[in-house]
Amino acid sequence: MYCTLGYSIPYYAAIEARLLYRNLPYCECVGVITVLSHFHSQSAIRLLHELCSQLCGTMHASRFVRAKPQELRRKMLSASSTSAGSTSAGSTSSVAPQKLGRVVLACTSANIGGLLAGLQLALFSGILEMGSFRDAMSPQPVNSRAKSIITAALIAGNIIGTLPAGPLSDRAGRRPALLVCAGLFTLGALIMANAKALFQISIGRLIAGIAQSIANVVGPMYSAELAPPHLRGMIVNIFQLSITIGIFLAQLINWTVWADDAWTRPLMFAISSAVVMFCAVLAFVPESPSWLAAKGRRVEALSASRWLDAVPPEADTAETAETGGIGGLETHSGRTSLMKLLRDASSRRRLLIGAVLSAAQQMTGINAVIFFGPALVADVLKLSGSAAPFKAAAIVGFGNFLATVLSMGVIERFGRRQLLLATGPPMIFSLVTIGMMRDGFIGRSGAVGVCALLVFICGFALAYGPLTFVVQSEIFPVSYKGTAMSFCTMVLSFCALGVATGFLPLLERFGGGIYYFHAVCIVASSIFIAAFVPETRSLSLSEIDRMLG
Repeated sequence: MYCTLGYSIPYYAAIEARLLYRNLPYCECVGVITVLSHFHSQSAIRLLHELCSQLCGTMHASRFVRAKPQELRRKMLSASSTSAGSTSAGSTSSVAPQKLGRVVLACTSANIGGLLAGLQLALFSGILEMGSFRDAMSPQPVNSRAKSIITAALIAGNIIGTLPAGPLSDRAGRRPALLVCAGLFTLGALIMANAKALFQISIGRLIAGIAQSIANVVGPMYSAELAPPHLRGMIVNIFQLSITIGIFLAQLINWTVWADDAWTRPLMFAISSAVVMFCAVLAFVPESPSWLAAKGRRVEALSASRWLDAVPPEADTAETAETGGIGGLETHSGRTSLMKLLRDASSRRRLLIGAVLSAAQQMTGINAVIFFGPALVADVLKLSGSAAPFKAAAIVGFGNFLATVLSMGVIERFGRRQLLLATGPPMIFSLVTIGMMRDGFIGRSGAVGVCALLVFICGFALAYGPLTFVVQSEIFPVSYKGTAMSFCTMVLSFCALGVATGFLPLLERFGGGIYYFHAVCIVASSIFIAAFVPETRSLSLSEIDRMLG
């Protein structure tokens, strides 16, 4: 239960188990306190000041106080026992630390959609080059125009999918939206695996693109609502990690099946993965307690929180509804249109931050670098033969995967703003280096090029890749989170479409200039981040909501 100076304190005894469960690295005196017994409002306020003084050595209850988690828990329990002894009716029960196993299981299952999105992004780079695929599509030629249409179909699906993704998750719930996502991935892959013509492939890709947008919106959103604040960045990053795993697996599959020339095998893997996601969501993904609480379904919210080990068995239903499960969301109700959000100053600011981060992620030039990367790696490692591009792409994909794994360890050690700002300069340096190599201003040294490539990929995987989804999942309240994240995903999809269709023509026309352009985009993004993006690390979603007004 959150008790705040100036707010009325409920008459019943509230057990503040959330601090002990989340093992918070920060204590906000004004927001986190244990009410041990029945108190009138004035008595409770005096107790608040007394406990703040004991815990933090200050009477300024509005400040954040740093403390190690173990020390904070010890102080909290000590203060609780001391205060309980001084009250006539005081009693409290000890609460075990939060068990994260089921939270991680639920979030991992919900984010299998990221793996499926990664598969769809990379599988057809190999399938389109297979002789068996060309024979299956005969007499239609698999030429550049056909490849462009098939590639564009996925992006078109991304754009179309952003329209229903938010309203679906806001109205029906996060869990039904994830089931629809898994079903669409399965349907799209089945259509492609049984296709006899290129238009059927395009239809399958369109459906898969719609599913991909739903995964982009709902996966990070669900994870943010379940994750405790001190681990939220890491848990939301499961989505980005899943994407990199999917891309790497697709590149590995393309490499291994190239010799057998079996174009349907990669799609069989995509079908089985989508079925696994559907079953995993049914078995291990409860509805978000925050969404249930926002809809007034308090008993179901408490039940879901208990399944996740997010509240103790004796917790009060009203308390769970107010706190919204372990994610710490405020409760809201109603539906909000995008136009209504744009008329509100606070919502408009949040949408601006989310949309710019979406655009910045694509305008870093990650697709341009990955396009250049396999050829560079193949040249340095002296790879040859028809499978050389797939081997090189798999190596680059593995590097991207390792960098994303590394980001899991540092994403909660540093702030969101710090990582986004700190990774900008090395990424800019890498882009300028690759551009100068492309234009011949510096020698085509394989070692220098590979180093620049790896630095850029590490920088992207540490910040712009995962933190775009992390920050977006944090800054929007539950009442319109789905609608807002759909809008941000639409911006991302349009930027991805622009980069995908414009990169090759611009590379032919301007050479290394396209890499300089992306470097300038990172400079502009860094200026925006420094000016407008707030720091959200270790804050509950309720605290972030209050901070943004």
